[in-house]
Amino acid sequence: FSRLGNQAEQLVKRYPDAAELHIWAGIIRSTEAGASGGLGALGLVKQAKKELETALELNPLALDGSAYTSLGALYYQVPGWPLGFGRRDDIRQLMSELQ
Repeated sequence: FSRLGNQAEQLVKRYPDAAELHIWAGIIRSTEAGASGGLGALGLVKQAKKELETALELNPLALDGSAYTSLGALYYQVPGWPLGFGRRDDIRQLMSELQ
């Protein structure tokens, strides 16, 4: 996952306006975080969140709104403050934007 994530980051740098690439970079980093687990994965999750939020700013409908779904999954799985950023209210907001 690490190597694939690094490749995705290079593509994002090369094509920064491609929302689809930001989505895939976010998905890869969140999957990597899930595979590694623990508090050490929090940095990867934050990277994934940043990529998915960037994708939403660029084109919220890219890949049929996949950024909303992936970001919602992150909010659901990541602990809340002070360790992470997960919040059920944020999930509801993201899902309402999909409708």
